[in-house]
Amino acid sequence: ERPVVLGAERLRVQVLVADDGLCQLFSQPADDPAAPFTLHASGTVRPGGVPLGHVDPAGARQGLAELSMPEVHARVRAAGLAYGPAFRGLTALWDGARTVGRLELPASAEVEGAAISPAVLDAAVQAAIASPAAGPGLPFEVARYRVRDGARAAWVVVERPAPGVSDVTVLDEHGVPTAELV
Repeated sequence: ERPVVLGAERLRVQVLVADDGLCQLFSQPADDPAAPFTLHASGTVRPGGVPLGHVDPAGARQGLAELSMPEVHARVRAAGLAYGPAFRGLTALWDGARTVGRLELPASAEVEGAAISPAVLDAAVQAAIASPAAGPGLPFEVARYRVRDGARAAWVVVERPAPGVSDVTVLDEHGVPTAELV
C-alpha cells in the first residue's frame, strides 16, 4: 500500500467495500482509464466496538494557546492544501499539549445519507495539520476509524501519543464523540 501523492496529476479515486467488510482505497490517473489502479489503503469496516467516551471541550482547551485563523490557514497552505468555502469548517484552534478545534460547517457541507460529512473529517484533519506541534507533513495512514451516526460535529480534539502520530476525535456540541481517526 502506498500513500496518495497530491500534485498536479488528477486522479480517479475508487473505494470498494466488500460484503465481509473489507474496504480498499485505489487511485488511477484520471486521463488514462487503461492504467492500473494503485492500492493506497485497506481496512475492515464493521459495526459496534467499544463505545466512544465523552470529552469536555472547555476542559480540553485549558492551558492551550489560541492560534489566529490566518496563521492556521497559512500552515495548511504551507502543507500544500487549498480549500474552498465548503472545506473551511475549522473556525478556531487551540494548541499545546493537544490541539482542540471548533468546527462550524455550512449546511451545504452536509451529505444526505452519510453518517458524517467528508467536510467534517477534512476540517478535523486540518486541525492536526495546522498544529505547530504536528511538524511538517500530511497524514497518510489511518489505523482505525469509528463513526457514530446522526450527530452534528462541533469540536475536534487531536492527541499525539507518539512523534508523527495524531489521534483525531470529532465531538458533537456536548462533547460526545461522533468519529475517531487513529
